[in-house]
Amino acid sequence: LALGTVTTDVLTFLRSIFSREGNPDYIVTDNGPERGISHLRTSVYHPQCNGAVERWNRVLKETILTAEHMQKDWKTTVTDFLQNYRATPHNTTGVSPSELLHNRKMKTKVNIFPSSEKSRKYTTVQETVRQKQEKSKQYTDKRRGAKTPTFKPGDMVRVKRPDHVRKGSSRFTSPLSVDSGEDWRKYYVLSDNKRWNAARLSRVLLFNQSETCFGPRETRETPLLTAQLKGDLFSVKPSRGKSP
Repeated sequence: LALGTVTTDVLTFLRSIFSREGNPDYIVTDNGPERGISHLRTSVYHPQCNGAVERWNRVLKETILTAEHMQKDWKTTVTDFLQNYRATPHNTTGVSPSELLHNRKMKTKVNIFPSSEKSRKYTTVQETVRQKQEKSKQYTDKRRGAKTPTFKPGDMVRVKRPDHVRKGSSRFTSPLSVDSGEDWRKYYVLSDNKRWNAARLSRVLLFNQSETCFGPRETRETPLLTAQLKGDLFSVKPSRGKSP
C-alpha cells in the first residue's frame, strides 16, 4: 500500500490490525498498488470479484444513513452495530465472525448463563461455506441460464465497458486478441496486457472477410450487419420492415 494512493489513517489502521492478528496471507483490493504481501487484484470492470467487501460496504452505508435519519451520532451507532454483527451467527458459516477469529463466543448483554458448547473446527466452517456458496452459484446460474464463455489464445474479443459509459460512446472496446487464460478459464489476459473476467468478453468472429461481433445475448441465429469505420466496429441488426 503506497502513501500516494491511500491516506495515513488507513495505513495506521492496517498496521494496528497486523500488530494484533499478524500479517495476512494475501490482500484483495480494487487494483490499487501493492506492497510486500501477496496482492490479489480484481479483474478490470468486475467488482463482483470483491463481492464480500462490496456487500459489507453496502451494509455499513445503510447503518450510517439510519443513524443520520434517527439523528444519532453515527460513530456510536456504527460501533454498537459492529459489536452486534460480530456476535451474531452468520447464515452461511453458522457461527459468529468473532468466534471464527478467536475460537470462542463473544460475551454480550444477552449472555446470562455460561455456555459449555465448544466452537466448531475452522475446517468444518470452511467446508460449510464452500458447500453453501456452490449451491447458491448453481441455483443462480440455472435461474439466469448463465454460462461462462471460453476462449483460446488467438481469439478476437471485445470488452464490455461499465454501464456508466459516456453518452454516445460504444459499450464495447475495439477488438483485442486473447494471449492466455488462467484460473480454470474464468480469466483471460488480452493483448492490452490486462486480466479480464470472461463474463465481460464478447467474441468477434470472421465471416466472409468481414468481422461479425456477437454480444453476450446474441447467437449465430441472429445475423448482424457490420461496418468498419475509423478502426471501430459498429454492429447493426437487419431491419424486419420493408427495404428503403
